[in-house]
Amino acid sequence: MEPRAWTVIMLLLLSVLGGSRAASAQSSADTTALADAVGDVIGDSLVPALRRGGSLFPHDNRGDPIFLLEPTTSFDGRVTLRLEQAHGLNLMQAELDTAQWIVTRGMNLRGDTADVLVEVGTRRRPGGLHTYIETNRYLFVRAPSGWRFIRREFVRGADAGDVRG
Repeated sequence: MEPRAWTVIMLLLLSVLGGSRAASAQSSADTTALADAVGDVIGDSLVPALRRGGSLFPHDNRGDPIFLLEPTTSFDGRVTLRLEQAHGLNLMQAELDTAQWIVTRGMNLRGDTADVLVEVGTRRRPGGLHTYIETNRYLFVRAPSGWRFIRREFVRGADAGDVRG
């Protein structure tokens, strides 16, 4: 059985047995601390990996600019703000046909653990078509010093392949 299937089964069992309940962050400072931790993990590990190019995408993406997509939740907005202020990234420019992009898609908090969906993709000519999108779940645990990154889990990938004009 796939690791993702085991994760889903365990989460379902825990929710049915009452061992885990969905909860919101205990304070806005706690949510901000989590968003900052997410932004720092993305800025310190994912962004350099994108700049190096290589195996993350099915084509060579070195040299393509890296941008942020428009956030859709207040949490995602805080992550975006952290990436802009601490890591020098900017929101995507609509006129660009070739770029790499990053966006978070919300967070789930259960007790002292949190998971955040992070999407990364490429936009290629002609017309800026999104040719590859990959979604990963980033897992964090609350620690005395703040939120600590645990691991990244692959969720899904979508590849449009070679795009011909």
